[in-house]
Order: sequence, then structure tokens, then C-alpha cells
Amino acid sequence: MIFDSLLTLSPASFAILLATFLMTIVYFALRRRDLPPGPVGLPFIGYWPFMNNTNCHQILDDLKKKHGDVFCFTCTGTLYINLGSIKALREAHITKSECFGERFTDFTLMKYMFEKR
Repeated sequence: MIFDSLLTLSPASFAILLATFLMTIVYFALRRRDLPPGPVGLPFIGYWPFMNNTNCHQILDDLKKKHGDVFCFTCTGTLYINLGSIKALREAHITKSECFGERFTDFTLMKYMFEKR
């Protein structure tokens, strides 16, 4: 059924479809290249459906056991990097503080909605 519809495509349409598919795969493969390991999650909403308020700390602890002290995950399009131990936290904020000194807080919709006016 699907193969019949692919055979009726023109060569140009098939080439565009194939190029788009390959570029999407390359984009998602290279996007997480320089980040710590972590769960992949769903597109755009990330790992949010798997977290809830009652057992969030247990899920983060399980992820720490699986991926190590420093891991990353996305939640509603925002990247979070979890420093899961005092040693990792001390190294990031005291030992290598020059790497984190110029970080800015980016704009989020929740911050905009709940800021005091």
C-alpha cells in the first residue's frame, strides 16, 4: 500500500522527501553531540510526560544511577542539566566557575506569565 504510493511519486518529489528525511535524522543526531548523556524523551515535550510531582525525585535518582552524576534532559523544549551530586555541583560552581559565570537566563513563557508586574 505505502510502496505503491511511493512508486507513483516523481523522481524530484522522491528526492526532496529523501533529503528531508536524511536532514532530519542528521539534525537530531548532531543536536545532542556536546551534551552529557541522558534520556531522549519525546519530540518537543521531552521527558515531561514521564515526570510527576509525587515521584520526581525518584525518577531523577534512577536517571542518575543510569547516566551518571551529570546528565541532561529536555522538558517542553527547554534543556536541563542535572548536577546529581555535591561533588559535581562543587566542581561546576566553584572549581570551574569561569565557565558558568556569563550564562544568562533565557526567556520562558512561564517566567513571563508569573513575573510580578
